[in-house]
Amino acid sequence: MYEDRVFSDCGWTLERLVHVFNSELSVNRRGTHTDYLSLRARLLDGSIICTELSFHGKPRPLEPKRGSVRPTEWMLFRKCSRGGSHLHGWLKWWAYHWLLQQSAAKPKLEQTIPTYGRADLHLPEVWTVVECGNTGPGHALHYLGVHPSGRFIVVPFQRAALENMGPFCPRPLRAFEFTNSVRVSNIAAHVEL
Repeated sequence: MYEDRVFSDCGWTLERLVHVFNSELSVNRRGTHTDYLSLRARLLDGSIICTELSFHGKPRPLEPKRGSVRPTEWMLFRKCSRGGSHLHGWLKWWAYHWLLQQSAAKPKLEQTIPTYGRADLHLPEVWTVVECGNTGPGHALHYLGVHPSGRFIVVPFQRAALENMGPFCPRPLRAFEFTNSVRVSNIAAHVEL
């Protein structure tokens, strides 16, 4: 079901894009063919850059005993589990904690963003949207069009997620970060100053 495909570094083929955005390998893929072609063209001409990322998950908190006070971490885990499949909730849990390492602000779960719609995770302070599991490439194109300095990250369904659902998280998770090349140029110029 969740196949970890390794693509040779031959660039962005339609097959590779479909696999990133529809990692569940469903017959009914998300997004239009035109959106896939548009994103692929922007990746090939360099106006959008994709970086493959890797991060480690955080083990699930222990379930509190019946009748005891529910710890904040347990409540957060339960909140991540709402809206989607069980594995989708785990991906949100891991991505939430990964984003916490990148910003002092807390990511917002299931956040509705004007002109975008509902995002699995949103970190407005650093213009970041994270979609977990299946999503359409039109979301990436739209978000990066409205927020040129933003980041659109896809955390696909993957075999490592199934192995990390226990008390330990032995395998790193993969994610794909899409940014406009203008953003990357601005960051490089800022670093050189």
